[in-house]
Amino acid sequence: MDGVSFVVRVRNEEETLEANLRSLKGLTIPHEIIVVLHLCTDRSREIAETLQAEGFPIQIFEYTVKLSRCGYETMVTDATSVHSTVYYCNWCMSHAKFIWKVKWDADYVASDEFINYFNSKVWANPEISTQIWFDSKSEDGTNSEPFLFSQGFYYSKYFFWEMLDIDHEFIKLTADGHVNTLSKLSNMKSFWKEPKWFLDDSEEANIVRERYETLTKICGEEPLGQARALDPNNWISMGPARNKESLLETLGIFARK
Repeated sequence: MDGVSFVVRVRNEEETLEANLRSLKGLTIPHEIIVVLHLCTDRSREIAETLQAEGFPIQIFEYTVKLSRCGYETMVTDATSVHSTVYYCNWCMSHAKFIWKVKWDADYVASDEFINYFNSKVWANPEISTQIWFDSKSEDGTNSEPFLFSQGFYYSKYFFWEMLDIDHEFIKLTADGHVNTLSKLSNMKSFWKEPKWFLDDSEEANIVRERYETLTKICGEEPLGQARALDPNNWISMGPARNKESLLETLGIFARK
């Protein structure tokens, strides 16, 4: 279906969620907002339901499985696991009905230029599956990612993160406008400090925990929260894992699956 789905993954985002959702109010194109609540214990659901009642085209879903965080935890978790961020991202996107999808983080706020860009286009199925990259700007710097993409894409694992992948030709564009990011590196979100999900005694947890311990012995301890996009050291921390990828594969730790 022609149009754009904005997919918001929410984990206790009450501080930014209302501004995030309201910033899309100026859209005049066919669109929907998919809100996925992940183990929220704050007012995130209340905020989404309030805006839904006001007429925002919001659909609300829940994901109730604990996840591996970006960084070492993602690397040692199979991409097909329900605990994997990769699996979770694809699950969230599967609820979108429109041809175009936006990875709309819960701390983004759309700029006027961003809204105008969307309203100036007809969001039909392109001849070639397309990624469109946007800048997200914050006090900590600027990050560029393919936030917007057409059907034909899916997420796969690339070391510490979920990355867009595709099995046929695509083109990459740079769009006008940008989004503003409200979160700051100095204000680390609470989920980074929570216990790892694989500390229980299930079969999968035992396997993932052993991989994590092995990865730590080979590549060193992982600094807390260093895999965040705007952390200037996130690619540095990935260096040892990239350099020792072949060794890690022999130990059952795969950076790309």
